[in-house]
Amino acid sequence: MGLPRNDQGFVEEVSQFISSAQRELILTTEENSLGIQRQIAGVVYPESMEQLRKLVQLASRHGVPLYPVSQGKNIGYGDRTPYQQGQVVVSLTKLNKIREYNPENGEVVVEPGGTQGQLAQFLKDKGAPFWADVTGASPDASILGNTLEAGFGHTPIGDHRKNILDMEVILADGSLLRTGEMPSVGPDLAALFIQSNFGLVTAIKIPLFPIPEDTVTFVISFSTEPSFFKGIGVLKELRKAGVFNSLVHSGNATRALMTASPFPKECDPAHALSESECQALINKKGLLKVGAWTTIGAIYGMKEEVKFKVKRLKAAFRVLVK
Repeated sequence: MGLPRNDQGFVEEVSQFISSAQRELILTTEENSLGIQRQIAGVVYPESMEQLRKLVQLASRHGVPLYPVSQGKNIGYGDRTPYQQGQVVVSLTKLNKIREYNPENGEVVVEPGGTQGQLAQFLKDKGAPFWADVTGASPDASILGNTLEAGFGHTPIGDHRKNILDMEVILADGSLLRTGEMPSVGPDLAALFIQSNFGLVTAIKIPLFPIPEDTVTFVISFSTEPSFFKGIGVLKELRKAGVFNSLVHSGNATRALMTASPFPKECDPAHALSESECQALINKKGLLKVGAWTTIGAIYGMKEEVKFKVKRLKAAFRVLVK
């Protein structure tokens, strides 16, 4: 049974260590891309781990539910939308450091506010021989936030939830937990904090992808849904055989149009576009030739290796490619 809620007591105590310039403890409404609204009790912007730990302890003591947000820019994963009404949103945008960079192992430790664009620029400035695996959400999207929502990118380390090397977590009593890293001893607890509310994750260690000698992106366009289903079976076998090891992204024409551009100005927002209309619109733009379904992936490696694998891929799809 939870503690009786005491919002006023929470606000008064929080005000003692987070100044008025750092908080917005007001009733407000959050709008987002999911098209739903939540009434929230306020927004708090902690600037240090010490503030954050105090905040969690106070919320636990006063029975006030917290909803942590890293950046709120992971489009399609809920944005900044609290789970329920009346929660206090904890914005972690100010905790945005890249704490560590290990060039020998190709690893970084990133705080919740650290973004895809920030990490990409960091690696560029360092002249690092690594890429950060990113999503199509936004350069301003949080790396940590996307990982906790089981997001995915494009490279061989694109399954983000499977590529967590360590986490730092604040538990409800304010204590700090490390989930465990490899090589080490003991259980790996990271999975407990994926799409859960068991703790507030304050840092994450992730691997980087070594920049390959060559990269070829492939786009496979299927004219019909049955041919797409067959194609997925072919891709599965090719991936098992090691012809490619990237993640693949598949979508229908509607998904492709949503990815490539805003809603067309020439169309009526009240009219739901059909698949054929979406296909015609995106092909008219000339950004990407799509069919009823389209799959995108990549082959990475040494030049001769990539050249050979591209031939294997083309041979497997001669019959199915549109």
